[in-house]
Amino acid sequence: MHDRVVFPVRDHESHLVGYTGRTIHPEQFFIDKEIKYKKWIHGRHFNRWPTRGEFFTSSILFNLDRAKKMLDRTKGLILVEGPLDGMRLEEAGIHNWVATLSTNFCAPHRTLLVNYGVTNLYVAYDNDENNAGEKGWERMHRIVGDLFKMHRIALPLGRDCGDLSVDELCTLFKDIRC
Repeated sequence: MHDRVVFPVRDHESHLVGYTGRTIHPEQFFIDKEIKYKKWIHGRHFNRWPTRGEFFTSSILFNLDRAKKMLDRTKGLILVEGPLDGMRLEEAGIHNWVATLSTNFCAPHRTLLVNYGVTNLYVAYDNDENNAGEKGWERMHRIVGDLFKMHRIALPLGRDCGDLSVDELCTLFKDIRC
């Protein structure tokens, strides 16, 4: 996790299960040094490169341990890709969010949401040029089926929640903030 902003990852019961880290360098830094570029790394250890299969983000919803407290008031959760998106939501006073740590929504995520009684999902995946957010939305629909009411939050092109101002987020989420 050298030269990364590192966040502890906790499971839905607040147990520390790993770390996620975002590089502080632009992609060109890695190209110049002929190093493999990874914007985000997820692993069980903060002091070494993760080995294949040691940390499964497919079974973790980042911030669910805190967001589940909001489910008494609302049965809805906002899904974002990463911790920085969620932290910007926190700045806007929006606390009912979880991050999938990618756009790879999986069956264990669905099970967690069912177990906590979620009824509405507001998906705010990035709106980028490679369509990762759109692909994530489609995958989520296949996995979720009709278990939840799904709402796609239309973010401005090329931006994610972490890029938006607090005022923009308050406007975008005015009806679902908690």
